Amino acid sequence: MEKSEDIKNKIKSKGYWRVIIRPSKEFYSNDRFNIESLAKVIENSYVSLRGWPYPYFDNNKIEISGMDRIRLYCDFGYEIEYWEFTTSGQFSHIFAMNEDYSINPQEADKIKSRFIIFNQDEVGKINKFLEVISTLYKITEIFKFAANLAQQKEYEEVNRFEIIIELYDVKNRMLFIWDLSRFLFSPYICKIDNNKISFDDIYKKEEIIANFAQLALEKAIKIFQLFHWQIPNKQILEEDQRKLLERRF
Repeated sequence: MEKSEDIKNKIKSKGYWRVIIRPSKEFYSNDRFNIESLAKVIENSYVSLRGWPYPYFDNNKIEISGMDRIRLYCDFGYEIEYWEFTTSGQFSHIFAMNEDYSINPQEADKIKSRFIIFNQDEVGKINKFLEVISTLYKITEIFKFAANLAQQKEYEEVNRFEIIIELYDVKNRMLFIWDLSRFLFSPYICKIDNNKISFDDIYKKEEIIANFAQLALEKAIKIFQLFHWQIPNKQILEEDQRKLLERRF
């Protein structure tokens, strides 16, 4: 089996994200890009706000994986990614929920101990987590990347983009915050039966470019609400997001 397939299988073996960014159907063109220009487009668009880029980028490791696409993948412990970019201008990306690789059983017990007073039986059985701030950061990076991508000259006549964001293996996964000075008022646990959170939206290009941060914040809040956190504090999350964008950590 190719290493790329091993990486994809590993990503999908636990919780993971799936992202697709592409021109909406009416702007589809199979030859929007030349294959030799694809890597440069990603290089001009990727986001680096907190040390690890979105998406992972290493020009020396990019592979031409078909007549119309390039790919890149990595496995650095809990940063595990696979992406493809095609001549049609479609970017497809899957990456691991790093909480499933970075949280050992001892850390899991510490996280659960902060909530055990609420519902000992339910919280005690939890073994999957989603960190609030890193989720907000990741979604912000996704929308910032989409805004950068949309400004590339090859998309000049494209007025609308489709952005798909999906989270897999979410059932019985609990929100938490690493920062011990902050806390959630109760255990917020996802109960979605099909084990997947999925958004598929069409945005005007100008909206993505001008309002990527607001779009990302709204999407993050929707995810948190699907974990039964009904009223997240938007102002606090907005300040967290501002710190990311201004690189204030």
